[in-house]
Amino acid sequence: MKTIEYYMNLPYRLELVPDTDEGGFVASYPELRGCLTSGEDGVLQWTGLHPGLRYRLTEVKAPEGFKLLTETAFTGTLPADTLSVELTVVNARTFTMPETGAVSGAVLRVLGLATAISCLCMLSVLSRKRH
Repeated sequence: MKTIEYYMNLPYRLELVPDTDEGGFVASYPELRGCLTSGEDGVLQWTGLHPGLRYRLTEVKAPEGFKLLTETAFTGTLPADTLSVELTVVNARTFTMPETGAVSGAVLRVLGLATAISCLCMLSVLSRKRH
């Protein structure tokens, strides 16, 4: 369980709203507006959602090395009987070019440049000897 210090130190504006149903206060971060980040297991859980309201789950940042979803992951209402929706979202890995031949290409370019400079120097020396 997180402490009050944890929530007070988050880099967002914290609003304390009176809880008229249960008494006390409810903490709210207006900048976040329902944004959640999944843990290593990829599981997200919300509390305080109401049946009959329309919800949309959108990925705004993909994990490192994966593509961002092009469509919303979920759009719909919560069923009144279970108040839960289970869905699986699969991100595709991004394509990266293999690093084969990267070093040998650089070596060949340096050797080619050195050969070209040597040829130019030899041509310059030979042209001076003729004149």
